[in-house]
Amino acid sequence: SIGTSGDFINIYSYQGDLNLNYEEMFGLIPPHLINNSWLVVLGILTIGIPFLALIFLGFNMISNNVYRIRGLGIGLFIVWFLSSIMAIFYFGYLAKDYVYEYKEKDSFQLEQILGDTLTIEVMDDDMYSVTRSHNFHDDFDFIQVTDDRIFIGNPELDIQKSKTDEFQLIMYKESRGRNRNSARENLSSFEYDYMELCNLISFSPFFSISKDNGFHFEQLKLRLLVPEGKAVYFQEGSERILYDIDNVTNTYDLNMIGKVWTMTEEGLECIDCDSDEL
Repeated sequence: SIGTSGDFINIYSYQGDLNLNYEEMFGLIPPHLINNSWLVVLGILTIGIPFLALIFLGFNMISNNVYRIRGLGIGLFIVWFLSSIMAIFYFGYLAKDYVYEYKEKDSFQLEQILGDTLTIEVMDDDMYSVTRSHNFHDDFDFIQVTDDRIFIGNPELDIQKSKTDEFQLIMYKESRGRNRNSARENLSSFEYDYMELCNLISFSPFFSISKDNGFHFEQLKLRLLVPEGKAVYFQEGSERILYDIDNVTNTYDLNMIGKVWTMTEEGLECIDCDSDEL
């Protein structure tokens, strides 16, 4: 859902841990692909049998008595070999659910923006306490699994020159699936919120998908189109979604924070900045 109302809404209230536990990791896999009991059995057979064999051999090496059970070795090898083949086929079947990439594009005219300078901010994060040292674009550092949703951060914001006199926001959504239809279906539960008000646009640090669909490497790329002669101001905290913003002075994203950047004929330029600030 796209939030364009004039009021702030506390969208995310789920409090999560900084790392995914095993239950949450399983929650990323589409329910129709996973059977926990099968995974446990295959895991025990393919990993447990060699491990037990090493323990048995080591015990015989340090013991004065050599224990031999006729047919045990060949029997365990056959069981391990068959379980390994089953595991290969199972994970091959699972991998097929991610082979096709599907993309959607949505465009939104920012009609509530009144002035020539647009302030960009990121909504409060109720899940993580982060600093500038974080790698905000690591795919698995900012994922949380709840009872019914998978929250994924962070969207990537780029800024380019608009061909019109208005600010415009373009969303590029990506997902994967077994085929085009399934990949498109995985995007049907996609939700992202932003808010525009006067000279401010506020982006959520997370987008979400239905847990029933599972995680299919969904991505969200935002492109803000700025008319020539108009400007953007990056508020503290907005570095969380900035991604390699092109500008005239080749200034790093972190150093663009707290400054007004005007869209000129050549591109974004901080007109009032001293060279040592960039």
